[in-house]
Amino acid sequence: MDRPADIAIVGGGPAGLVAAIALARRGIATAVFERDVHPLGAPCFDPDRSYTIDITGHGLRALRHIDATSYFDEHLLRFKGIQYHGKVVVDWSEPG
Repeated sequence: MDRPADIAIVGGGPAGLVAAIALARRGIATAVFERDVHPLGAPCFDPDRSYTIDITGHGLRALRHIDATSYFDEHLLRFKGIQYHGKVVVDWSEPG
């Protein structure tokens, strides 16, 4: 960071990170403070595994606000549908 932050955001969860990105894109310097270790340094993080996440409602609106949905669609495994005992029982053809 070239200058001191104008705003401090406490909590590096989804809401805090979206707020920081949205503010930074408007030229407002932010500092995000998170008490937990970075996900890449956490002992439970495994980049070779996939994790199911469901981003809907306000979270989806926030991601659309910062134009991040295309990143998720391009880089994450596609949701194929609801599975039961290893078989897809409800197909999903939409993005996400």
